[in-house]
Amino acid sequence: MPYITDTSIERVRFTPGHPMIRTRSITACLIILSICVLRSVRADDGFTGNCGSRCVYVYLLSQDESQDPFPQFVRQRPWMQQDKCSLDDICTYLQSRDEPASLVQFDANAIPRFAGHLIASYGHEHFVLISSNEEGGLAITDPPKPTRLLGEHDRLELTGTAVLIGQTLEPSGVKSIWWVALAALLLTIYFVFWFRRQ
Repeated sequence: MPYITDTSIERVRFTPGHPMIRTRSITACLIILSICVLRSVRADDGFTGNCGSRCVYVYLLSQDESQDPFPQFVRQRPWMQQDKCSLDDICTYLQSRDEPASLVQFDANAIPRFAGHLIASYGHEHFVLISSNEEGGLAITDPPKPTRLLGEHDRLELTGTAVLIGQTLEPSGVKSIWWVALAALLLTIYFVFWFRRQ
């Protein structure tokens, strides 16, 4: 059997006008165009605004389901398109819609009962929506994640600053404190009269 001594491979060079060159160029352009279209569709499909705008939208949706689709909702409001927003931005916007919104401070480790919703600081420059039910239970929503019950770990992450949408916060110990103060006042008056009689 003769040995093959010439192992060189003939190189085929395509000129710029060759059909194979045109086919590859068109295919590459179509792939790039498809990627751009898919990226734009994905950007318009999901929750693309900042975390504050997502919380606001979920709250408004819970009050009225006839809201604009989220991408359109965000495009109409420039502050929602920024990477970050503040609680002041959220509060001002909700007040402009005649929502009962106000900035509050609360004890994050012992969140009191409240009627309505809180858009609260969660960790570093992140916001979540906290809702209460009639039984005083608390649920936390971090859109687009599903709603879950507020846990002990969540309480540790909450920083104590929030936008309250609803009735004024009433700490759970307020009533007992008032009763103690009233009892102390009555006891003081009693001792004053007792010492005068002596």
